[in-house]
Amino acid sequence: MAQDPENPEAEAVVAAVQAKEDDVEEINAFAANAAPPVALVLEEEKPHHQAINTYLKMKGFIFLAVLATSVYSKRVSYKNCSSQKQLGETIYVDVTPCDEDPCILKAGDNATITTSFKPYETVTSAKLFAYADDYPLPIPKPNACDGHGLACPLKVNTPVNLVFSQEIREYYPSGTYTLEAGLKDQNGVIIICVVFHLKIV
Repeated sequence: MAQDPENPEAEAVVAAVQAKEDDVEEINAFAANAAPPVALVLEEEKPHHQAINTYLKMKGFIFLAVLATSVYSKRVSYKNCSSQKQLGETIYVDVTPCDEDPCILKAGDNATITTSFKPYETVTSAKLFAYADDYPLPIPKPNACDGHGLACPLKVNTPVNLVFSQEIREYYPSGTYTLEAGLKDQNGVIIICVVFHLKIV
């Protein structure tokens, strides 16, 4: 911009305009070198945040799954039925839901008893039986080879799991019960028989 040496006021105006132009150039240079806008940064970090959220959700699901299996299932203490000769060996008795021994069950619970055992003979068919305080219990599906986790014939000395489930009905009387339960083979001979305690509240 041309300056008029004979007009001091004009010189002052020109100087002010020149200063403003210099400031604008500095601002433009700073903006060119500055960090990207916050919105752009957040947009670029979205995939990272989504990955973190997915990881946390998976960790939470795994924790709940482990908690469920560790709290509500328990291997309970038991004894073999002393008066009966058995053609097998009981390995453990597991009750679900249960977190103490004896297990405490309430109306509405779907109690599942898993008995791990190995037979000393080949079993082509098997039948369930159960007593509560010496009273026989009705079993809707007594065929142990159908719907109870067993695939007959059972092989000699091969561990298998017998699974029996029963809903605890509202009309079941409360109290502590001695449960005797077991399995008979195709000849009516006892394969396994165990005694343990359950409490209904």
